[in-house]
Amino acid sequence: MPSLQPAEFRALDPDLPSIAALAAAEVDDLIHHRQSAVNNLKKLSALLAKSFERGEGQVGSKYFLDPNSVNVVVSTLRDAHAGGLSSYDELAETSLRLAGQMRAATNIVEEPLLANLKRFCLALSKHSLASMAGNHDASTASEYKR
Repeated sequence: MPSLQPAEFRALDPDLPSIAALAAAEVDDLIHHRQSAVNNLKKLSALLAKSFERGEGQVGSKYFLDPNSVNVVVSTLRDAHAGGLSSYDELAETSLRLAGQMRAATNIVEEPLLANLKRFCLALSKHSLASMAGNHDASTASEYKR
C-alpha cells in the first residue's frame, strides 16, 4: 500500500519542474478567476512544508535538505522575490510561509500575493530543471578519459 505522506522536497526529483510549472498555471487560473483544482499547488505546498516544518521546541529544520535542494530553493527565492536570505532559519521561515500561502491560495483574493506565488512556482520550475541538467552534465564522464 503506497504511503499517503508527502515526500520530502528534492530538487533532483524529475517531476519537480512539471509540478512547479503546473502549479504556476493553476495560480494563473486563480488570478483570472477561472476554476482550478490546484492539485499541483497543494502537492508543492506539502513538499515544502514537510521539508521545513519544525517539531515543538526544535530549532532549525526537521529535515536535512541536500545541497542541490538548498541551492534551488535559495536561487528560486532570490529570483522570484528579488531578495537574499542570510540563514537556514530564514530559508525555512520563508518556505513555510509560501507553503501556507499555497494551501490557502483558493481563498486569496489579493492579486499581488497570487502573482508572487506564480512567480515563485515558475522560478522553481526553471531552477529545478537547470539543477537537474547541470547535475547530469557534471556526472557525464569525459570522452577523453578512460
